Amino acid sequence: MAELTLKQQRILFTRLFSEFVLWCFDNGFDVAYDQVKRTELEAKANAATGAGIAQSVHIDGLAGDLLLYINGDYQQSSEAYAPLGRKWKSMHPLCRWGGDFKIVKKGKTIPKPDGNHFSTEWQGRK
Repeated sequence: MAELTLKQQRILFTRLFSEFVLWCFDNGFDVAYDQVKRTELEAKANAATGAGIAQSVHIDGLAGDLLLYINGDYQQSSEAYAPLGRKWKSMHPLCRWGGDFKIVKKGKTIPKPDGNHFSTEWQGRK
């Protein structure tokens, strides 16, 4: 796969994310947009609190967070988003799901899921 420019990848992400949201509705998942584009200042603030990373692909417009409602109740567990994550990852080789996220702490890799995060990988960032 040829490397995409940021503009090309933002267009690809927008198309894929739009198709994905429609798929969610068509398959009985009630979702709402939470955040897509994020400023560097917001990303740094999230990193300072442990809620995110400073080099988030949200800054590049390549990630979207969705709120999932089941029977009207907002779902906070990454497990609830697993069917959405499987679908998202199947849509394109660059699609990444936050439910798979891990961090390395004191030399050990530990899960740090972010189930409502859907992105395309850019320059090694997810």
